[in-house]
Amino acid sequence: MGGLLLRRDLHALFDRFLLAVDPRTWTVRIAPSLAAYSDLAKLDGMPLAIPAALYRKAKYLKAHLGWAQDQRRLS
Repeated sequence: MGGLLLRRDLHALFDRFLLAVDPRTWTVRIAPSLAAYSDLAKLDGMPLAIPAALYRKAKYLKAHLGWAQDQRRLS
């Protein structure tokens, strides 16, 4: 089992596929439609502080990123 603990606002964006985590680089991805919000835009490309032992549990993040890209919310 795995999960990410996110603030309420970030969790809502994650659920709407406007925020994702790239499991190849363990960095945050933000939808281009959020670029006007500077507090959110600065998160784009930021690495997560996650222990390397958890990297192997990336299959859900990979699926989530794929869905976000399929819905054309993330490039």
